[in-house]
This record gives sequence, structure tokens and C-alpha cells, in this order.
Amino acid sequence: VGLDAMFDVRLIPNPYWIARLAPLNGADQEVIDYIMSFDITKELLSKIVDYLEYYIPEMQKLGRASYTVGIACSGGQHRSTFVANYLRDYFKDRYNVEAYHRDSPELNK
Repeated sequence: VGLDAMFDVRLIPNPYWIARLAPLNGADQEVIDYIMSFDITKELLSKIVDYLEYYIPEMQKLGRASYTVGIACSGGQHRSTFVANYLRDYFKDRYNVEAYHRDSPELNK
């Protein structure tokens, strides 16, 4: 799958280093609460959303039928999973959005 944009979310503190959170993933509420407790998370999400809110409509004007966004962290279990789900939920009322979790395939329902 080719990507149109890639966002590195390693600025968000990694739940992997918290023993009780390590076995969980970015869809678990404990991980979500931990990740969202940091101002850097809120700031990064805001900047990614702002970019996509500008860029996706511009791409549609050019006739692009789809736009694929990649979210990267170091393990693919916590931060990228959370951000992909966050963006899916944020944009789902405006676009046909899917979140595919390459490194956590059990979350692909």
C-alpha cells in the first residue's frame, strides 16, 4: 500500500515503558488515558488534524478519490494504533475512513 502522507508520532511518551501498559495496545482505555494525559499528544494531534483538514479537501479538488495516511512509532502497538484510531474517529463523519493496523492485526475488524 502506498502512502500519501506519513506522520511520526514518537514525540508522544511511549506506554511500552510502563509495565502495566506494555501488554496492552492503543485501543485500550488505560493506554488512551495515559497517552492523552500529555500536552504534547494534544498538540501533535491538533497539528495533524489541521494539516489533514486542509490537505484532504485540496486533494479532492484535484480529483483524488483516496488519500492514504501512515502513522509511525517504534513498535506499532500503542501510539500509532491510538493515533490511527483517533484520526479514523475524527474524520469518519466526513469521509469513508478505515484504520488498518499493520503491527496489531488483531485490531483490524
